[in-house]
Amino acid sequence: GQYDVFYGVIWGTRSAFRVGLIVIGTVLAIGIVLGSLAGYFGGIIDEIIMRITDIFLAFPILILAMAITVALGPSLDNVIIALILEPLQ
Repeated sequence: GQYDVFYGVIWGTRSAFRVGLIVIGTVLAIGIVLGSLAGYFGGIIDEIIMRITDIFLAFPILILAMAITVALGPSLDNVIIALILEPLQ
């Protein structure tokens, strides 16, 4: 039989939307919590959050995401986890 290209595009779009919405929602929630903690308490809490951010910034973004995906194994959920950890930089 023939391969329906439109169906393939729709199927891929469904997966891409799932990944995008989960990653954006999770990163948004983490960012709001960390930003609120740093803004409200300041001082040592702010410094700790900034040092953790500096550690993430020390690694190239794409290589870190690929390494996390390779370490966790090939699945869409592991790609989502890698993409969630990536923007925390």
